[in-house]
Amino acid sequence: MRHAQKCMFGHSSKGERSGLGENLYMTSNRNIDDVVAANEASQLWWNELKEKGVGQENRLTVGVFNRGVGHYTQMAWEKSYKLGCAVKHCSGMTMVVCQYGPAGNMLNQEIYTKGAPCSGCSGSCNRAEGLCNV
Repeated sequence: MRHAQKCMFGHSSKGERSGLGENLYMTSNRNIDDVVAANEASQLWWNELKEKGVGQENRLTVGVFNRGVGHYTQMAWEKSYKLGCAVKHCSGMTMVVCQYGPAGNMLNQEIYTKGAPCSGCSGSCNRAEGLCNV
């Protein structure tokens, strides 16, 4: 992940991440363990759902996005199936950058399809997690 190596807290240009969504996290703790930093970032992003909600429609409207749930919705976006994260210890901060492909957060689209666990799988399924194996 080249963007994390730059130690600049801000989204990479769309050209640098061609077709990928991106979540960023920063902490002033330069000595934090990489796994702990990645976990903190993930929890912060996922908690946007609990704190701000997306509504029963489960659709990313401008109003929903403006609640500040974009990190959560990118993580939960059904059509994003690739994930890469990097943790970089920089001068004065530690950064976490996660990129998702294909990018999510498409306005007026469903965040994910509602249904019984594994009901939409074309192949096998991990029943314990309720997720399709891809």
